[in-house]
Amino acid sequence: LLAQGTFFTTSSAKDPAGTSLAIALDTGLPTGDGEQFRGDGWWVEPRLLVDHVFTNGTSIAANLGYEFRNSDTLVNLNVDDMLNLGVAAAVPLAEPLTLVPEVNARLGLQADSIGIEENPVEALVALKYVFLPNWMVSAGGGMGIVRGFGAPDWRALIGINWFIEEDPDRDGDGLVDRLDDCPDN
Repeated sequence: LLAQGTFFTTSSAKDPAGTSLAIALDTGLPTGDGEQFRGDGWWVEPRLLVDHVFTNGTSIAANLGYEFRNSDTLVNLNVDDMLNLGVAAAVPLAEPLTLVPEVNARLGLQADSIGIEENPVEALVALKYVFLPNWMVSAGGGMGIVRGFGAPDWRALIGINWFIEEDPDRDGDGLVDRLDDCPDN
């Protein structure tokens, strides 16, 4: 479950270029059998998100989160609270196709010893194609760069997304056009 909200932005409906800051709260629910490492218990991760959109439509984004989780040990692997980092970009190729490279890292913070198994790093790349005004399909793949726990030998991604377009605010006064008595002034 993920909740997020933007608390600062320099972009607007008229000019989407700019920088935004947001916070997110990601939570995990118990699944599988944690004692057999076939699932996980409860976890909570507050995150700080930042992105910048350039005038050409290219965007870069980064996030930093602290994952509060139960401590587990399997042989020489100690899993406890994690510092999670991510960096990504969205590069428009040709309308409506976008290239999305991404790198994610997880750093074990409270393990007795820190080895590469507690610090996985993964790289991914995907293509996104918007085929209707509110529909997008994406496909991509990636691999673990640092072979820590959870970093795959390879990973394939495919998705279909439906999204809601924000109501326009043509005059940039903070009122969406459908509620604005003078949407062009």
